[in-house]
Amino acid sequence: MAVPEGRLQIGGSEDQPLQQGPLADGYPLIVEDLGTHSNPEAYRVANSFRSQVATSPDDAAHALWTVGTVPARTAGRLTFIYEILVTNHGCEAGAMVLEIAGVPICIPIPVSKRGSVPIVLIVPIRVGNNDVNYHASRAGMKVEILGLEVAP
Repeated sequence: MAVPEGRLQIGGSEDQPLQQGPLADGYPLIVEDLGTHSNPEAYRVANSFRSQVATSPDDAAHALWTVGTVPARTAGRLTFIYEILVTNHGCEAGAMVLEIAGVPICIPIPVSKRGSVPIVLIVPIRVGNNDVNYHASRAGMKVEILGLEVAP
């Protein structure tokens, strides 16, 4: 059908049936995307975690994100670290490193006295289904990690 000159034809769903759900649900209109993980922000919110803020009492390795910490890591899920925050409230500089079973998974992060270092990673650290510990070079350093915990 030709559109008369000067008139605008508006396209749309006129004379088209709307997509309906099953009768058992009372014929609801289906208005959402049913794709898996089609909303990345909702996926991030549903699967994100924030570890405890752990304070190092000495210069040994300590639990940060494990099945025994509060909040606890979920066994069987994969961990991806996107942010690391290290704070030093002491009077001397120090460094911190994340570990899995005593093996470093990041470079040592130096922190000046009474300073803090927030690190936002472009490419996450893939930890897998493992507990994360940290090793601070001096007592009193605080460490926190943020990331995603997803099903394998």
